[in-house]
Formats: sequence, structure tokens, C-alpha cells
Amino acid sequence: MKFQSTPSIPVTQKQRGSPEHFDLHWTILQQARDLIADPGRWHKGSLAARADGEPVPWADKQASKWCATGALYVCALRHTKNLQEAERLGLETASMIYPKHCALLALQGLNDGAGQHFVLALFERTLRKREPQNLDRSEDLLQA
Repeated sequence: MKFQSTPSIPVTQKQRGSPEHFDLHWTILQQARDLIADPGRWHKGSLAARADGEPVPWADKQASKWCATGALYVCALRHTKNLQEAERLGLETASMIYPKHCALLALQGLNDGAGQHFVLALFERTLRKREPQNLDRSEDLLQA
């Protein structure tokens, strides 16, 4: 299955604190939520898997399903063609959900333990923080 591709946006050090960069995190979170909302695209036990369930690296061209963390990474990769940058953006996006020091570990544990519906609810709760009445506090989400 092919993803709809968005133009690659290289992220520079100067852009990292900009409102556009912050918007990018919201976009990644929404794209990841949309990706794993399809039960056939959600996975647990590894960052990604082929259609037959065999685990593969999250950026592997044969990957067709992802865990919550893998989905954040692969959606971040839509905006940068650099794997390390995609992982960094994925971690920053996960930090909107949980504090940075435990974001990925907590998200992976919930993905594999609590399951798809819980992860989707968590993503939804975080996305609701973007609603207009909450925008004045939204910058604080990345500082956690």
C-alpha cells in the first residue's frame, strides 16, 4: 500500500522552535492516528511488520502495519527524507502525549498492552488539546 506523499520539508535548527515546526508535530500525530486507525495497518510487538505479520524495520518498504511509535516515525518521514530526523520528530511528537523521558517506552507499552483502541483514544485526547480554546497552552506540550 502506498502513502499519499507530502513534499519533503527539511527541518533546520532555526525552524525547530517556530510555529510551523510545532504545527508539523500536530500533523504527524494526526497522520499517525489516521494510519493506525485501520485495524489492518496497526501492529504490536515491533515497530513495523509486513502484511504477513513478519517484523521489519519501521522504514522498510515492505512494512504495511505499524505500532504507535512506528506510525509516528513513518509519518514523520513523509516530511523529511532523513531517518534520524524522522525518529527525532517522532520522539518530539510522542512527547506531546507523554513527558520526554518516558514517551516512547510508555507509548510502546500501551500499544502492546492496552491495544489499538486505547492508543487511538490517547492520540485523540492529545489532538483535542489543539482545539482553539487550548491553543494558548499548546506550546507547553513540547516542553514536558
